[in-house]
Amino acid sequence: MNISPNNQNIYFSKGTWEIDDFRATCYNSGANFNFTTDAFKKGNKSIILNFEMPNVVEGYTPILAWRINGLIWEYAHMSEQMTITLPQGVNDATEDPVMNGIANHYIEVWVRTISINKPRWSWNGNINNNVIILKSITIDDSASILETIQPETTMLCIGASFTEGYGTVGIEHSDFKANDTTCSWGALLGTSLGFNVATSGYAGSGFSKGGSGDSPSVRISYKYMDADIPRDFKDIDIAAFNIGSNDGDMSSENFIAAASEMIDDLRTRYPDMILLFTTPFWGTHQSSWLAVSEKYADDAKVIYIETIYPQLVGHPTISNYRQYILPDLVKKAKKSLFCLNNDAVNTVYINQKNSSESITLKPSNPFEALKIKRI
Repeated sequence: MNISPNNQNIYFSKGTWEIDDFRATCYNSGANFNFTTDAFKKGNKSIILNFEMPNVVEGYTPILAWRINGLIWEYAHMSEQMTITLPQGVNDATEDPVMNGIANHYIEVWVRTISINKPRWSWNGNINNNVIILKSITIDDSASILETIQPETTMLCIGASFTEGYGTVGIEHSDFKANDTTCSWGALLGTSLGFNVATSGYAGSGFSKGGSGDSPSVRISYKYMDADIPRDFKDIDIAAFNIGSNDGDMSSENFIAAASEMIDDLRTRYPDMILLFTTPFWGTHQSSWLAVSEKYADDAKVIYIETIYPQLVGHPTISNYRQYILPDLVKKAKKSLFCLNNDAVNTVYINQKNSSESITLKPSNPFEALKIKRI
């Protein structure tokens, strides 16, 4: 049985896919989707993801990552049919008699890595090498795709190589396979906060320049997923940015003007969306971002957190993130987004334990009433 991508029980990350009745198309790494199924116990006990990659050059096929029930990531170069089965020796609850021999499994699928050496944008006579089309998901006729309740908050993280996950899992510059967007600051931050998160980053890009693979500047890529394919932010609660590491030659005045132009555009078109800005981890344009923060100090939906790590040499690896970047980033993001300090968190926790009433940190309309505290 083939399940169409427009099935309401398949969740696609916001701002990264173009979906119609027959296909779901993405154009860069960081796009992802998830669903729950009983297919690993019923029938042939496998899932097949059916793709088209109309422009891919042999030897530069994107890498797909997936995991089952939040366990270990598996990954492989993409093909037209990607078969997912339970890893050998991992029975999960499927053999537990308490489960009556049936267990459902939660599947996450990410476009993990794309080539930085082949065209990444359809312009200047080039065709994007990394267009990926999900046509259907094949499961046994006896199996089903089941409803999965999603986190209420969505985040899209935009930037350059840090956002793309450049060098996170291998030696820098050795091979495009060293990139892993699931190990980028955006993916790690979003999942740590319990959000549905996606990323879009092009190594080498900034406000002043395009990136590798003839990708455009951030001034264009935040608005579009590919040439003439607009990016839709309407279902995104938080747009997070890490921009400036490649803009060292740009004057502070021009940098502030470019950042302000983007902020004003997004605040006008998506007034309910929060904009979260982080400093490039090397400290590039720190003073410019401070000036931007002051300019929008009265706008509670524009947040700046300082994220500079002097001990960082080169691009961050996953160990750098886990060792010192992520703990600091998550702490500052929590304080800014939820206006919490440690005492407030403890108070809410104690009240929840000793009260039969439900206590929430956010209003029913996410973030509407938050008063943002700057870090």
